[in-house]
Amino acid sequence: MANVAKESKLIVYRLQLEADGSLSKDKQYVRLPPPETPYILRFNVRAGSPASHGSIFYTNYPISGGEFIREKFYSRNFPVDFSRSLNIDIVIRLPGAFEFYVEHRADSTLSGEVSTTINKSEICYFNVDPSLHIIPRRRILSSKRISSLPTIPIPLDGLVIESVLPKLLGPFTKWEPHIKAISDLGYNMIHFVPMQARGISNSPYSIFDQLSFSSDLFETHDQSKSSEEKLDIVRDTLKKLENEYGILSLTDVVLNHTACNSDWLEDHPEAGYNLVNSPHLQPAYELDTALLQLSKDLAKHGLPTFLHSENDLNQIIEYIKMNLLPQIRLWEYYIVDMSTAVNDLKTAFENEVEGDQGLFEGIDITSLNLAEQADIFKKHAISDHENFGKRFAKKVKIAEAVGFFKKWSLSEDFVRTVKEEQDELLAKLERERQERENIRLAKIHKKRQAREDSKKAELEKLKETQREKYEEEMAKEEREKIESEKRERARLEQERLERAKHERARIQQALKKVKSQLEKEIVKTIEPAKNDISVSGQINLEVSEHGTNIIESHTEITVDVSNTKTNKNVSTNTTVHEMTVLDKESIDFDTTSTTQSLDKLHVNDDESQKLPNFDKSIEASSSEALEEEPEEPPVELPPHDSLKLYLKKLEALINEINHPLYKFYDEDIIVILENLANRIKYMRLDGHGPKMGEITQERPLIETYFTRIPLNEKTRKHPEGSLAVANNGWIWNANPLQDFASSESYAYLKREVIVWGDCVKLRYGKNRDDNPWLWDHMSKYTELLASLFHGFRIDNCHSTPIHLAKYLLDKARRIRPNLYVVAELFTGSEEMDIQFVSQLGIGSLIREAMQPWDPKELSRYVHRHGGKPIGSMDTECLTDVSTCTSPDGQEVSCLVIPLSGSKPHALFMDCTHDNETPHQKRTAEDTLSNGALVAMSSCAVGSVKGYDEVFPTIIDLVNETRLYPIYEEPLNIGISRVKKVLQHLHTEMALDGFIETHVHHENDYIIVHRFHPNTLDGYLLAAHCAFTGLTMLRGDLAPINLRGTLAELLFSTYLDVKSRTVDSDGKFLAGLPSSLKSLHAPIMRRRSDANGDYTEVLLPKEFPSGSVMLLKTAVDNKPDGIDDFVERDTEEAFQELDLVDLNIVLYRCNGEEHDTTPGNGVYHIPNHGDIPYCGLEGFMSVLRPIMKHNDLGHPFCVNLREGHWALDYTVQRLERYLFIAPRLKKLVDWYTSRFEVIKTVPNFLVPKYFALAIKTAYNAAIKRALQQLSSFARDGGPFIQSLALCSLQMYGTVLSTGLHPTKTGPSMAAGLPHFTFRHMRCWGRDVFISLRGLFITTGNYQAARSHILGFGSVLKHGMIPNLLDAARRPRYNCRDATWWYLQSIQDYCKVAPEGLDFLKESVPRRFPQDDEFIEADDPQAYAYQSTILEIIQEILQRHSRGIHFREWNAGPNLDHAMRSEGFQIDIKVDWATGFLYGGNQWNCGTWMDKMGESEKAGNKGEPATPRDGADIEIIGLLKSTLRWITELEKKGVYPWKGVEIQVNDKKKELMHFSEWNNLLKKSFEKYFYIPVDPKEDSKYDIQSHMVHRRGIYKDTYRSTNAHTDYQLRPNFPIAMVVAPELFDKNRAMKALNVAREIILGPVGMRTLDPQDPAYRGYYDNGNDGTDKSVAKGWNYHQGPEWVWVTGYFLRAYLYYDTRVGAGKDNPHETIHNITRILLPHRKIIETSPWAGLPELTNADGAECHDACPTQAWSAATLLDLFDDIKNMGTSFQQ
Repeated sequence: MANVAKESKLIVYRLQLEADGSLSKDKQYVRLPPPETPYILRFNVRAGSPASHGSIFYTNYPISGGEFIREKFYSRNFPVDFSRSLNIDIVIRLPGAFEFYVEHRADSTLSGEVSTTINKSEICYFNVDPSLHIIPRRRILSSKRISSLPTIPIPLDGLVIESVLPKLLGPFTKWEPHIKAISDLGYNMIHFVPMQARGISNSPYSIFDQLSFSSDLFETHDQSKSSEEKLDIVRDTLKKLENEYGILSLTDVVLNHTACNSDWLEDHPEAGYNLVNSPHLQPAYELDTALLQLSKDLAKHGLPTFLHSENDLNQIIEYIKMNLLPQIRLWEYYIVDMSTAVNDLKTAFENEVEGDQGLFEGIDITSLNLAEQADIFKKHAISDHENFGKRFAKKVKIAEAVGFFKKWSLSEDFVRTVKEEQDELLAKLERERQERENIRLAKIHKKRQAREDSKKAELEKLKETQREKYEEEMAKEEREKIESEKRERARLEQERLERAKHERARIQQALKKVKSQLEKEIVKTIEPAKNDISVSGQINLEVSEHGTNIIESHTEITVDVSNTKTNKNVSTNTTVHEMTVLDKESIDFDTTSTTQSLDKLHVNDDESQKLPNFDKSIEASSSEALEEEPEEPPVELPPHDSLKLYLKKLEALINEINHPLYKFYDEDIIVILENLANRIKYMRLDGHGPKMGEITQERPLIETYFTRIPLNEKTRKHPEGSLAVANNGWIWNANPLQDFASSESYAYLKREVIVWGDCVKLRYGKNRDDNPWLWDHMSKYTELLASLFHGFRIDNCHSTPIHLAKYLLDKARRIRPNLYVVAELFTGSEEMDIQFVSQLGIGSLIREAMQPWDPKELSRYVHRHGGKPIGSMDTECLTDVSTCTSPDGQEVSCLVIPLSGSKPHALFMDCTHDNETPHQKRTAEDTLSNGALVAMSSCAVGSVKGYDEVFPTIIDLVNETRLYPIYEEPLNIGISRVKKVLQHLHTEMALDGFIETHVHHENDYIIVHRFHPNTLDGYLLAAHCAFTGLTMLRGDLAPINLRGTLAELLFSTYLDVKSRTVDSDGKFLAGLPSSLKSLHAPIMRRRSDANGDYTEVLLPKEFPSGSVMLLKTAVDNKPDGIDDFVERDTEEAFQELDLVDLNIVLYRCNGEEHDTTPGNGVYHIPNHGDIPYCGLEGFMSVLRPIMKHNDLGHPFCVNLREGHWALDYTVQRLERYLFIAPRLKKLVDWYTSRFEVIKTVPNFLVPKYFALAIKTAYNAAIKRALQQLSSFARDGGPFIQSLALCSLQMYGTVLSTGLHPTKTGPSMAAGLPHFTFRHMRCWGRDVFISLRGLFITTGNYQAARSHILGFGSVLKHGMIPNLLDAARRPRYNCRDATWWYLQSIQDYCKVAPEGLDFLKESVPRRFPQDDEFIEADDPQAYAYQSTILEIIQEILQRHSRGIHFREWNAGPNLDHAMRSEGFQIDIKVDWATGFLYGGNQWNCGTWMDKMGESEKAGNKGEPATPRDGADIEIIGLLKSTLRWITELEKKGVYPWKGVEIQVNDKKKELMHFSEWNNLLKKSFEKYFYIPVDPKEDSKYDIQSHMVHRRGIYKDTYRSTNAHTDYQLRPNFPIAMVVAPELFDKNRAMKALNVAREIILGPVGMRTLDPQDPAYRGYYDNGNDGTDKSVAKGWNYHQGPEWVWVTGYFLRAYLYYDTRVGAGKDNPHETIHNITRILLPHRKIIETSPWAGLPELTNADGAECHDACPTQAWSAATLLDLFDDIKNMGTSFQQ
C-alpha cells in the first residue's frame, strides 16, 4: 500500500471498549491528534458483551456540530449485530476534553424473564489535541523555507517553549530585542509567568488584581491609561510576537489563590476559607495566633530570639508543648463535654422528653460490652465533627440519648446495673449500721462491767460483817436471776418473731414497689402506642410463711403490643429472679447485711440477706441496760433512682468515647510539634534554608497560616470571624483530589501546609451556587487570558479542584477552542495524573531534566519522552484498510488505526523557572549536555530564560529586580549557538515526521538517535554528562556502530566555563563567563562483519564532561519506496491458490510438516521456543503482540536482527511443497523479491520490514481464503471468519494418510497438533460431527463430499469406522460415528448445490459384502460399488437386525489397554420402544470413549464411561435419520419403505420407517424424562432412589450401571438439536436452564454434574498415580469441559428459548444471551497462538495442557450455531 494512498484515505481511530462499555485500565487516557482534517473516532463493542445488549452510547462531544456544553449529552444507539463488533462512529472536528458512557440492558434471567434494568458504564474520557499554527521558518541547515504557506500546523511535539518573567523584560515597548533573540534561538512559544498586578510580596503568582496588568509593564505615560487601553497594548504585543516572530504565547492561570492584600477580599472575604464558612479552621487559627504572640513574647518567657543551634529550637518547642498548648486547651475541640452532657440529659428526663428508641431497634445492648455500647451511642447519639471549629462541638443528641437509655432500661444490662448500685448502697448502709451497733454494744458492755465491779466491791465490803446473810441473799438472787433470764429469753424470742414478721411485711411491700415501678417503666417506654398495647401476666413475689425463709420468686411480665394499623403483635417477656432460699439457721441479727434489688434481686449463700437478731454471745443480764441502749433498727433501702443510674452510665459512655479522642489529640499534638520543629529549623537553621535571622513580630517564629483582613468601615459589615482567611500552600505527598482546607482535613491544625503567607486560598465550593461572585470573577479572569494567549499553564494544578478547572477551561475554550493547556502535577502517581489530564484536556505535563540524579536516570527520562523506538511496527502493521461513511455521507475507503492507551504528553524542560540550575545542582558544564538531550527528545521541550545564558542560580521571582540583559551577539553567549541548531531541528523533525528514537546509556554518556521511519534519515546526538567531577577526556565509551548507515558530523563542542562567579553591575542579570569551544571531529570508519556494513564512530580522546556531538545519518543504499514495494502485488501472488494451498501457506503444524517434507518442522526462535505453525499464522502469533507493543527487544526481533534465517525459512519451506502444490510458485517469487530488498536494509530495520511483509502476505492469504468460502463465512464478522478459517487449519494434505489407501489428497485432522498424520489424523466421529460446520456452512462442498464418499467406501458391519487410517486398516469400535455420518449426508443434501442428486453417487466399496477383512491391495478391494442411497439402507437394515461381531485383529496389537470382552461389538433395536442399544461395560462406543490404561491404579481395560444401553444422542440422531428418510420415501426419492425385522424368532416382517419414527416419538419422554415432581415418577420409567437431579433428561437408558442413566451430562442437547420433535418444549427449556446453571462452563460443557461423586474436573493424561479415578486421564469425560458440546447446547437453547423462553417475543434476546456466553471463545480464538478453540478445558475454564489447542469440532459446532441463527430468518444485523 503506497504511503500516498494511505495519506489520502480517511482516518478512523478505533477505540475498543470493555464488556460493560467502559475503557480498560490501559486506555484510561485516550489522546487524539488535532483535527486539521476531520477524522472518525469509532467506539467498538464486542458482539455478545453486556454493552452490546440494547446499548446506547452517550457523549457530550457535539456530534451534530454546535457549541460544546459539558452537561449536554448526545445519544446514539449501537446497531444490533450478533456476528461482528458494534460500532458508533463520530466525526471529530473539535479539540478539547470530552466524556462518554454506555447504557445497556441487563441480561435476561435463567428463568427466561427479560430484564428491564438499565446498567450504566463509568464515565470515560477522550482528549483531542488543539490545532496550533505558526509562521514557517527557514530550515536551520539549508535555509530553505519549510513551507510556502503563511502558517502551518505544528504538532505538540514540535513546540519549543521558553519561560520568561515579564517584569524582568521591562515595559512592553522594550521587549522587541529580547523577542528577536528568543525567536532566533528556535523558540516558537513563550511561557509568560503572570503579568497581572502583583500583591504585597511582589511575587507574580500572588496576584493583586486578576483583571488588570502590572503597571511596571507599561511605560510611565501609559500607566494612567484605562484598562481597555492597557489591554490593547498587551494584545498588540502578543499579536506582534505571533505574526512577526512566529512565537505563540502561553501564560499561567492562577486559580487557587489571590494576593493576601487583594482589595476585593475586603468586600468578599467569603471567597476565602474563613472562620464563618469554614469554622473547622478555628483551632488552627487559635494555634496560629498563639504562635504569633509567642514570637513577640519569647524574651519575656526567657526563650532565645535568635536560633544558633537545635538546642535553642528545642527550648522553644518544649515551651510550646508544656505551656502554650495547655493554655489554649485544644483538646476541647476534640472531646464531648461531660458536665454539659450530664446536665442536658438530666434536664431532658426531668422534662419527660420522649426520646427516639427506633434508632436502637434490633440492637441487643446486653450482649455488648461498654466499648461496643459506646460505639453505638456515639454513632447515634453524638453529633459528628462538622463543627470541629467549636469547643465541645461534639454534643449529646438529647432525643437519641433519651431513646438509648430507655432502651437500656429494658435490658438485662440495666437490671445488672441496678443490682450493682443497690448492692453497693446496701453494703454502705449496712456498714454504717454495724458501726453504730458496735458502739451500742460497747456501751452495754461498759455498763455491765461497771455493775459487776460495783457488785464485787460491795461483796468484799460485806464479807466480814454479813457473810452468811449475804451468801443466802446471793443464792436467792441467783435463783431469781435464773428465773428472770428465762422470762427475758422468752420475751426476746417473742420480740424477734415480731420483728421477723415485720421484716417480711416490709420486704413484701418493697417487692410490690418493684412491680409497680417496672410496670410504670414499661408503660412509659411504650407510651407512643399505649392504645394498642396491653400488659398481662403477673409479678409473683412471695415470702415463705414458714419461719424466716425467703423462697425464690419468679416475676414474669408479658407486654402484648397489638397495633391495629399494622396488625403486628410483639410480646416482650421480662423474667426476674429475685431471691434464693435462706436457711433459718443462717439468720443472724447481729452480723446481717441486707441485699436487695428493686428490678432484680438475687441473693445467694455468700451474700444472703439476713434478718436482724441479737448476738448470742452477749449476755442479757440486765433489761435496764438494754432499755438504756436501744438496738439499731434494720437498714431501710431508699427507692431506686433510674435517673441517677442513667447519668452514671452516661459518664461511663462519654469517658469511653472521649478516650480515643484524647488519643487523637495527643497524636495530633505530636505531629504539630514535629512539623513546627521541622519548619522552624528549615527557616532558621538549615544551610539550604533562608536563615531568616532574629525572631521578631515582623519576622515571626512561623509563617502565618492566616491572613487577617483589616477591620475598617468596609469590613465591619461582615460577621465576626470572616476576616480571618486561610493562606494557600502545598503539602508533601497529599491526595490531590482532597481539599486540604476542607472540613475533611486537619492539615492547617497539624501545621502540615507549607504555606505561602502572601496568598489567600480561594474557596469555590462544589459549584457556582456556593460562591457565585468568586466563580464569576475568576471566569472573567480566565476568559480575559484566553482572549490573549494561545495556552495556559495551570499553576498549582494538583491542588485545583477538578470541577472548577473543567468549568473555567470550558469558558476559556469557548473563547479559544484550540487552547493549549499545560500543567505541573505533583500527584505521585501516573494514574492520578491521568485523572487530571483526561478530564481537563491537559495537552502536556511539565517534566524537568534537572530532577534526575545521575546519567542513568536522565537517560530514562529522555527515553520516556523520546518517541517510539526505531523500527516500530505499530502504525504500519496494525493499520487496516476498510470502508466507512465519510463526514459528508459518502462510502469511502479508510484506514482503521486501533487505539491503545496513551501516556500523558510531556513538555520536557531542561530547567524550569522555579528550580535550581545545573550550576547549583550539578556543574555549570552540564548546562550544554542537559539542554542538548532535552532538545533531541520527541515531545514538546522547553527552557527558562537565563538557562542558555548560563545564569548561575535560579531567579528569585519575588525579590529579583535586575532586568534581562540585551546582547549585541546573543549567539555567542552561553550555549545559545548549539541551542539554536538543536531547537530549530527539534521543530523541523516534528514537522517532517522523525517520530522514532533510540536512546542508549553508557556510563556518563547518553546517545540519542532521532529517526524518520520512511526516509530512513536521522540525527544522532552523543552527550557526555557532567553531573559531578569534571574530566577533559572522553572516558569510557565503546565505539558507536551505525549499521548500514552513513554519518556526517554537524558539530562537536563543549562549554568552557571560565569562572564560577558572576560580575554584575546590579542592573542586569548575568551568566557565568563561558563560551562554546569546538572539539576534534570523531573518527568515522566504514566496516563490515557477518551482519553487513556499518559505520564505526569513535569520539576524540579529548571530549570533556558536558561535551556534545551531533551527526546527521542516512541509511546507505536505502531502497526507495520500500514500504510500498513490500505491500504491493499480493493479489497476483495469491489469486490462484486454493484452500489446500492456503493450508500450506497459513498453517501446518510440526507433525504435518515433517510428514510431508521429512526432516523439516516449525521455526524455532532462540530464547523463545517453537512457533505453533510453519506458515504465516505461526509467525503472526509471535508478531501480533510485538506489533501492538513495539516490543523490539523480543527474542524474535533479536533473531531477525542477527540474521536472515526467518526470511530464508519462509521461502524455502514453500519451495519444498511445490511438488504437491505447484501453484505456490508465484508466492515463492513474491517472497523472494521482497526479502531480497529487506536483506539490504540495516539489521535494526529487518524486524519491521519482515513483520510488514508477513502481515501483508497474511492479510492477502486470509482475503483469498474468504473469497473461496461461503458468504456466511465471508460476511459473518471476525469471529465467524476466524471459526471458518479453522476449516483451513484442519483440511490439508499429508503423505502418510488420506481418504484413500493409495491416492494422496487432503483430509480433515481431528485436532492439532496431536491428530495430524498416519492413522491418528482422520476420525469418523470427529469428521462427521465437524463436517456441517467446517465444510458445509463455509461452502467447501468438495471437502464435505469427498469425506462422505471416502468413509462410505469403508462401510463394514453396517458401521462407519472410528479410525479411517486412509482406508487401509480402519477400526470399527464406535456406535455413534455411523449416525453422525447419516446426519452429515442429510445436512449435505439439504445445502449443497447438487442436493438430493448426491444420493445417487456411486461409492466403490473397500471391503467385500461378507465383511471379511482384506488388505487394500487385495483384488476384492473396491470390486463393487454402492450408491449413497444403498449405503443408507444398508446401515439401517444392519442395525435393525442387530450387529454382532468381534473386531478384526482384536488384541494388544489393536488396542493395548482393552480387555478381550471389549472387542465384542453388539448393537440391537428394542422394538418395544424403537430404541437402539449397544455396547457393554468393557467398551466405550460413543464420543465419551476413555479406556483405562493404568495397571498401577487398576483401571486398565475398564472404560470410564462405557455408556452401554440406549444413548440419548444416538436416539436423537436415529430419529433425525428416520424423519428424513420418511420424508424422502414419501417424495419417492428413497426406494425402500422400511427394514425387515424379526422379533422373538417370529417371521420377518417389514418395519416401516414411519412406524419406527413414530415409535421413537411415542417412547422417548416416558423413558428418558426425569420429572421435576417426584409424585409424577409413576408416569415414567424411573427408579426414584437413583435420581439426584430432576427436570432433566437421562443420559442413557438401561445401561449396565443403572445409576449412570441418571447422570447430568451434556449429551441431551445434541438430541434436542437433531430431533427437537422428541421433546416437550417447556420441559426441554427447563432442562436446558438446569444445564446452563450446572454444567455450562466458561468455555466448554462440564461432562458430568459437579455434584456427582464421580466428578473430577482436571484432566492429566500423564498422571501415573494410584487414584483410579484420574490415573492416566481416566476422568477425560468425568468433568473436564468439552467445547464442541457447547455448540450443541447453544443450538438447542436457541431453538427452545425463541419458542418458549426469553426470546419468544424477541429472538434478539436469545441471540444476545448466546453471544454473551461466547465472549470467552472470541477472546481465545483472537489470542491463542493456534488461532482456534481448544478440545477441552479443565474445571471452570482452566487451561488443559494435554488437550489439543485447536480442535475441529470445537470450531465446527459454533459455526453450526451461527448458521442456525442465519437460517432462523433473524438477521445478524438490525
